[in-house]
Amino acid sequence: YATKLKFVLGIDDALDIFAEHAVGGFIGNILTAFFAADYIAHLDGFSEIPGGWLNRHWVQLGYQIADSVSGAAYSFFGTCIILFVMNLIPGLSLRASEEAEILGIDDAEIGEFAYDYVELTREVLNDVDDAASKYSAAHPHDHEKTLNHSSDNNRDSITPV
Repeated sequence: YATKLKFVLGIDDALDIFAEHAVGGFIGNILTAFFAADYIAHLDGFSEIPGGWLNRHWVQLGYQIADSVSGAAYSFFGTCIILFVMNLIPGLSLRASEEAEILGIDDAEIGEFAYDYVELTREVLNDVDDAASKYSAAHPHDHEKTLNHSSDNNRDSITPV
């Protein structure tokens, strides 16, 4: 469900980095407070911990929440400082140009696509759009005739939208 959050908030996170690492890490850290057990830590022979809720160590949840919030704040502000400095350096713009976004960042930056299906899909869609626009411009009325034909086995006819 965390991957759906980017659509609700309108965040551009194509690789779901926040959903996978931040949300998953936060939940995992909080659940540690519930499932930490002193007898598991003591299996190495010398570690002793108070445990979590399994050992009735209720304050562990507060420790875990404080740890998660402080880690998130540290990461956020550290990243903001790094990005601010990067944006001051010529050639390290944080935002791609509109043309590069439309073309695709892989194609604009490295000249090829990271995934073959992206290129194939784009080529197919461009070919269909080009063919449709060329055909429509050359024969505007023939296009409607082609779409309104009936097949030999009396299937429903295709009508233009």
